[in-house]
Amino acid sequence: MILQGQKANSTNQYIYLCYIMNSKWDVSRTIKNNKNKVRKAVYAAYSFLRRSGVQTALKIKFINSVLMPIRCYCGETFGMYEARCKPIQSEIDKEIRLVANVGKSAAMERIRDELGIAAVFMRTSTARERAYHKWPKSKKWNADLIKAPMKARMATWVTGSARWIKNFCSQDSNGQTIVTIVDRKRRNNRSVIHRWTVDRKIGNKGNWVDLQAMYSDLKLGLQDIGEMRMDTFRTAQRLSNMKIVDQKFKNFCPCCNIYVPETVDHILLSCSRWRNHRSSTIGRFIPTPIRSDEKILLSSFNEARLGLVGKLLGWGESKQSLSQLRAGTADQNFELETAKFLSDIRVPRTHILQSIRYS
Repeated sequence: MILQGQKANSTNQYIYLCYIMNSKWDVSRTIKNNKNKVRKAVYAAYSFLRRSGVQTALKIKFINSVLMPIRCYCGETFGMYEARCKPIQSEIDKEIRLVANVGKSAAMERIRDELGIAAVFMRTSTARERAYHKWPKSKKWNADLIKAPMKARMATWVTGSARWIKNFCSQDSNGQTIVTIVDRKRRNNRSVIHRWTVDRKIGNKGNWVDLQAMYSDLKLGLQDIGEMRMDTFRTAQRLSNMKIVDQKFKNFCPCCNIYVPETVDHILLSCSRWRNHRSSTIGRFIPTPIRSDEKILLSSFNEARLGLVGKLLGWGESKQSLSQLRAGTADQNFELETAKFLSDIRVPRTHILQSIRYS
């Protein structure tokens, strides 16, 4: 190629501001480059993310402020396409598993919501929508290209963005993409943990991470609350489903020795083994069981008990309640009392589970 009388060498690809341009005009190399950079960053921070002495809030802040910009770099070009984001998301999920201390079978979408870590698809789609509305107002040449897109058989960045917004968003305005994605995921989510959180009004995110920084003596109890909210807390029923203990413990509680499955609801509300610990902490919040033949009365009572589980696990505890706790003006906190209860029963319950595991 001759430019201005001089020979210019041709190349299949080149890098401009860490964005890889290739002859196919696709974003595959950029996505692969982001994935490799995230992997290197995770390897460098492995000991920090794995260390139990580091607060969970610091690990989440590190992911959102350091690793998130790396994985979503140039996200304006490959957003609005979930399949493209999966290679990067798989690398991020590895570090989230380190923070939450869970395996590959955990419900990652629920864990990301609980820890406050957005998905790559959501961040890049939001960035692409913002660019689609902002760049036409700039005084650069890309504004002219967006306002007068070229006609082509294949989809371009402009036509692809416009088609995605037209098909999925209720209106063509900035900020609609995140609303659309959240609503669509909530509508299509049919997981067991999602139904469990909806029935008990758990909410998307609790305050246990912030409370860990304020109450270091209740760190383990608050960690148990987080595991319950993320559906990773190991009950006897869960261990039986994992085939770690005998199959009879699917419907048998080893703590109170009755044929009732040991679930989160049973541990918090009705296990007789922890009656004394419960009475000194969360017992004043739990209503006394009633005996009635009226189905409506019983159903309303059971529904109220399910809602109480959500309150004990942090539903309704706003940021204002945290500020009141810091100022010492809060009357009571369901989440703190639950953390005290779980801290009290942690050691004896661990011994019981170990005894049935090795028996």
